[in-house]
Amino acid sequence: MDNKLFKFFIILLYICIILYIYLDSLVWLKYYLYPDYNEYTYIKFNKNKKFSIFNNMNTIYSLKQFYILYPKFDYYNYRNSKAEFFKNKTELDVIYYWYSNGKSYAFLNYENYTNNNPKNILIYPHLPFNLLDGGTTVQYYLASLLDKLGIKVRMHKVNGENKSNILFNNYYENDFDMNNTIVIYCEGIQGNPLNAKYVVRWMLSELGKNVPYAYLNTWNKNELVYYFNYELKFNNNPEKIGNIYKLLTVIYVNPNIKNMNLNTREGYCYTMRKSHYHNKINIIHPNNSFEITLSHTQENYIEIFNKYKYFVSYDPLTFISIIASLCGCISIVYPIEGINKKEWILKGALGEYCKIKQNFNLYGIAYGNSPEELKFAQDTIHLVQEQWNDIKNYESKLVQNFITDINNFNNMQNTIQNNYF
Repeated sequence: MDNKLFKFFIILLYICIILYIYLDSLVWLKYYLYPDYNEYTYIKFNKNKKFSIFNNMNTIYSLKQFYILYPKFDYYNYRNSKAEFFKNKTELDVIYYWYSNGKSYAFLNYENYTNNNPKNILIYPHLPFNLLDGGTTVQYYLASLLDKLGIKVRMHKVNGENKSNILFNNYYENDFDMNNTIVIYCEGIQGNPLNAKYVVRWMLSELGKNVPYAYLNTWNKNELVYYFNYELKFNNNPEKIGNIYKLLTVIYVNPNIKNMNLNTREGYCYTMRKSHYHNKINIIHPNNSFEITLSHTQENYIEIFNKYKYFVSYDPLTFISIIASLCGCISIVYPIEGINKKEWILKGALGEYCKIKQNFNLYGIAYGNSPEELKFAQDTIHLVQEQWNDIKNYESKLVQNFITDINNFNNMQNTIQNNYF
């Protein structure tokens, strides 16, 4: 009798084990059948089970699932903190390393950006608003982004003017406590005109290129520095990226800039603009090409780039090349002598983005007019908008990092002293 009861319990135990394994596998089966059935759901079903999205038994190589579990993980800052180590690593490699090496909470940005007596921001532009001036436009665009995130932000008037514009119209009227206000100057402003206590110097171009390098001597060494463009000096000191070399890249894309998908495109258009970057130019556009000049507006650009098949820019660092590709016009950038495509990418605003993605190409854009580059631009013109959607996600993270930084102003390392001396 006892023997039969023992066998009964053994059989019952086997049945329970098989049933548990079966039900447990159903959860994973459901995940594979329905991708939205994620690890978070799995954890809720298995509250007492130690679980890792990277474990050996149930490996899930899914970025989507990681960010569901850690939505505030600061990927870009973490990658930059170990730039050389992660040089050839994928995004999944990076988050796996973070997950497997202590999950440093310094890179989980859970703080509320609008708490703890946040600092006001006053942006001091060098020129009145002008949509054709990229440096001015991005300053107003930054103000609009910060405003949407709940930050108290104002634009300073230029020569007493508060010119109405499409981006941001909240001008400074002596309505900030300047002891709790950060003033943002670009590199084109000498000194500290407002005698601000907290100053951020936003380098919209490399010092010495568009303004004299000597401007540096008029700035306080405790000002914080943010770069709009990735600079080649970053490559010489990769350990400084993310703590001393910090980026703040925001690019305004007019929502009217788009491919109208017109049936016919033909011919060339071109622009010279900042062609002084070249020591010598051999013209590569046909004689009957249409010239885009400084008198043309962005609305003109949209019309032109939806008409012509090719656009040649002798200015290697103009946003007009991007506008052309977004409109479906194959963009050709006249190459800088001695600078290859990767180096050219790294000189621009999207250098860090391309480095992180390990893709040193901008879709729809040829660097030079070689057959290989023209074919690449032609083959990728349909991917331009998709790439820019991803760039906008990258931009958003940079802005959020900036907000976190300035509310910790006195502890930041990215000072003028550490960047230039």
